[in-house]
Amino acid sequence: MVFPQAAGIMFTADPVTSNRKVLSIDAGFGLGEALVSGLVNPDIYKVREGRIVDKKISTKKLAVYASEGGGTEERKIDPGRQNMQTLTDEQILQLEGMGRKIEAYFGRPQDIEWCLNWGHSSDRQGQAPKGGVSPFRSRHSSDPKASLPKEVCPLSSCDTFYIVQSRPITTLFPVPENDGRMRVYISLGHQQMMTDAIKPLGMPSSSC
Repeated sequence: MVFPQAAGIMFTADPVTSNRKVLSIDAGFGLGEALVSGLVNPDIYKVREGRIVDKKISTKKLAVYASEGGGTEERKIDPGRQNMQTLTDEQILQLEGMGRKIEAYFGRPQDIEWCLNWGHSSDRQGQAPKGGVSPFRSRHSSDPKASLPKEVCPLSSCDTFYIVQSRPITTLFPVPENDGRMRVYISLGHQQMMTDAIKPLGMPSSSC
């Protein structure tokens, strides 16, 4: 059982722009349940080719943690830490490297759920991680007995990233195979939905 102090989602292709060179990370304190349920807004980090290109740090007043006796519990984040980054810049870049290796292993952009265990120190819950970046453990969700290659998931006893699940990004339009031929792609959606002429400033022609 893992009792993470941080968790989130990583897309190896930007889910907003579909840019395959930009990786996007959502991160928050505690379990990912707080992010999925909308209890808190996550930090959002954008990384391109090993460089952080954008960061949005959200105010995180609450976090959900696993209870040792079973179940989960909500905890308030100390006011002085509510606007701190969930992950350090080093950890963001390490997570990006992990995501790219997983993407290369499966051969397509991935939607990855991850969590971070800051060792065994309970007094660090709700705090920003300290110290350097540690290795991670990883396992693909579709086959619990099939681990990723060892070079992708070395082991460590503390401050460990865990990959909880990895699956293809199904909403991402596939890249056409390059056979050297020139093609022109046309979207018919606009023609089907916008059958009337549009005047300047977007005013419908019927109102002029």
